[in-house]
Amino acid sequence: MSVRVEERRGTAGDLHADDWPDAWTGSGADEVVVRRCEVTDPALVLGSTQDPAIVDLDEARRRGVDVVRRRSGGGAVLLAPGGCTWVDLYLPATDARWDDRVDRSFAPVGAAWLAAVAALGVAHGTVHDGGLVADGLGRLVCFAGIGPGEVRVGDRKLVGMSQRRTRRGARFQCLVPHSFDAAAHVALLRPQVDPVELRGRIEVLDRPPADVVAAFVAAFDGDPSVPPPPPR
Repeated sequence: MSVRVEERRGTAGDLHADDWPDAWTGSGADEVVVRRCEVTDPALVLGSTQDPAIVDLDEARRRGVDVVRRRSGGGAVLLAPGGCTWVDLYLPATDARWDDRVDRSFAPVGAAWLAAVAALGVAHGTVHDGGLVADGLGRLVCFAGIGPGEVRVGDRKLVGMSQRRTRRGARFQCLVPHSFDAAAHVALLRPQVDPVELRGRIEVLDRPPADVVAAFVAAFDGDPSVPPPPPR
């Protein structure tokens, strides 16, 4: 099943509220869609169950940071224009990689991300194949914990993922940071955290977003020119 690539640009709130692909609205077969999302304004995105009281709203206003909520779970994510590659993968339930078990459904997506970042020069990456591992800091900040299918380099998380699903398919929201502002997280969030500890849990990828998206599409589409993941 080939991959359709789309691009969206807007505020984090608009991008999170974006609908399922146009290709899925008809009666024909659903396609695999990779949607590159580019934020136009800074935003702090809270997980679906997080209490808004964790945010210093006065500080957010001073910094011009929107505070929005996504429908999937997990910790807070701070977005800034050019600061990350955000990919939404829409996988139809008719695809051979579909899995009815939510925890196992991340595996093929994580494997593709591992192959993609390896093709971009990231060595010694691994896919987390266990359950969610998150202490207090990990529950507060998404990239401070690790969940099924996510990619890390050593103890540092490089690719974060969350998921929403219907009977027709799933939307995997994937993020690869190109920079990480630990001080901004400390200023915006309550309770305050140690910026050194927080920064020590995150890996960043210094590559253009277009290259990251292309590598992921090639890996997920089974392009033989993309090298396989390194042995674990």
